[in-house]
Amino acid sequence: MSSVTNRPDNWFPPLRSIEIDYSALPVGLNKKEEETLRRIMSLIGNIAEPTKDKMNEEIRRNMGTYEPSVLLEAALLIKYVLDKNGWYGLKGIKFLDLGSGTGEVCFVAGLFGLDVTGIEYSPSAIELSRRRLEGLVKAGVLQEGNIELRQGNFLEAEFSRYDIIYYFSLGSYAWGDIEEKILRELNPQAVFVVKGI
Repeated sequence: MSSVTNRPDNWFPPLRSIEIDYSALPVGLNKKEEETLRRIMSLIGNIAEPTKDKMNEEIRRNMGTYEPSVLLEAALLIKYVLDKNGWYGLKGIKFLDLGSGTGEVCFVAGLFGLDVTGIEYSPSAIELSRRRLEGLVKAGVLQEGNIELRQGNFLEAEFSRYDIIYYFSLGSYAWGDIEEKILRELNPQAVFVVKGI
């Protein structure tokens, strides 16, 4: 059981933690991955533009938005985890995004061909993420069927089914509940990735 985090090593003591310096990661994106990431960033900004309807204004106000640098960091971090564990290019690697918001990290994970599940409590955010996914699939950027976006409480998911669990911590969720569930259900070979601000 391991944890990759941008917080200090002692932040989650039961797991072996690795603090990440994104500029020093030993892996980078190849040309195809860079181009796909650029297309994802370009298209998600045009699908249900946040300033154009009330629902998206609520999402922006309550959840914020991902900056392009954060999506690049997510891509580098995901590729690093895949490479470090010998999973890069393998089919069937299962990725869970806890609190997937409007889907950005799910889309980034999808560019690596992972079987992605995103779980988000906000119905508005899930609705927008599904519209974005549909647009990305129609544009040929992502494959249909390898990303599932669910509305609900991610603490009800069975964590043991996943190889990589990603959590973008805004410090607003009851960490004790997540920690308890991770310690109880995370498979020994799985990786828990915490990205925080």
